[in-house]
Amino acid sequence: MLLSDLDIEFCLRKAEEIAELYRQIVLNSAATRRSVDELRRLCTEYLAKNVKVLEIADEPRAIRGYYVRYPDHYDIVLYAGMDAAWKRFVLCKELFHVILDEDAKYRTISIYEHVAEVMTTFPVHDSTPGPAATSEMMAEIAAMEFLFPCRSRIKLLKGPAIDFDAIAEMYQIPQALVEEYLSESYMKNLSGFVR
Repeated sequence: MLLSDLDIEFCLRKAEEIAELYRQIVLNSAATRRSVDELRRLCTEYLAKNVKVLEIADEPRAIRGYYVRYPDHYDIVLYAGMDAAWKRFVLCKELFHVILDEDAKYRTISIYEHVAEVMTTFPVHDSTPGPAATSEMMAEIAAMEFLFPCRSRIKLLKGPAIDFDAIAEMYQIPQALVEEYLSESYMKNLSGFVR
C-alpha cells in the first residue's frame, strides 16, 4: 500500500506530539512499555475527546476493532478473544484514529466498501488506497510509533541478533507487527521521517 509522504509525516508527527504529552504527564513515562490506558486518559482529559471503549463477545475475526464518531463522543469497539498484545495494539490503533480524526476526507460511513478496500489494498505493496483505507494505515503507523518508536527499532537493529519474541514481550505488542516494522522495507520507508 502506497501512502504519500505528507500522510506519513502527519501521522508520525501526531504520534510524536502524543508521546511528548505522555512524557510530561505520565509518571513512569521512561518505561519501554507505554500504557495504552494512560493514552486513553490523555485523549479524554487533555485532548477533550470523549472516548468510550466497548468489548463485544464474538468469534475472532480479521477485523479486531473499530471506532465510530458521534457528534459528542467516540465509541471504540473491540472484539473479545484477542490475546493481551493484540488487544493492547488494537485499542491503541483505534485511539489514534480518534487522535488523527481531524479531516473528514479520511472518514466513510460505508463499512462494507471500507472493509473491502482495506482487504484489497493492504496486502498489495504498490496499491493506491482511497482516503478511508489510507486512514487505517496512518492509524497503524502512529500506534506503532507510540508503542514501538522508530528510534528504538533503529537501536535494536544495530545490536546483536534480533529476538522477535523477546521484543514482542518487552513492548507487549504482537510479534507479527514487530517483524513487519523491523523489516528492511518498513525501516527504509519510515526511518527517513525520524528527527
